[in-house]
Amino acid sequence: MEKSYIIREFLDADTQAVLKIQDIGMRSYIESSGGDTKVLSEEFFRRLTPSTKTFVAEFESEIVGFLRYQIIEKNIKLLMAVTKKEWQGKGIARKMVGLALKDALEHNCEEVGLAVQPTNKKMYKLYLDLGFTRKNVD
Repeated sequence: MEKSYIIREFLDADTQAVLKIQDIGMRSYIESSGGDTKVLSEEFFRRLTPSTKTFVAEFESEIVGFLRYQIIEKNIKLLMAVTKKEWQGKGIARKMVGLALKDALEHNCEEVGLAVQPTNKKMYKLYLDLGFTRKNVD
């Protein structure tokens, strides 16, 4: 029997669970690319929270993934999607991206922006499967 999860809006009580998943999913990439791991801090997370929206995937009261995005004027930017390794491949990120895009339509967004490294093969493939095209931006 397949495990069933729900997607819901982020609550402040989810902060620590989301930070833990974010750290597991992003730290090695940030360090290997010479990035600043301060973006993984609770302070940075809370500073972004007023201008971002977050969906979380939950299974039996455990947060197993999340997606953060921003809507500014007529643009949506998908900032970060991370799913626990054991939950990858179950459609969680696809469902959360779909909900974010639905929100963008409700806000009459005209443009979608995102950044994903080609080395993140699963997310890269997901975005291509959803119809996004590769565009290099400096």
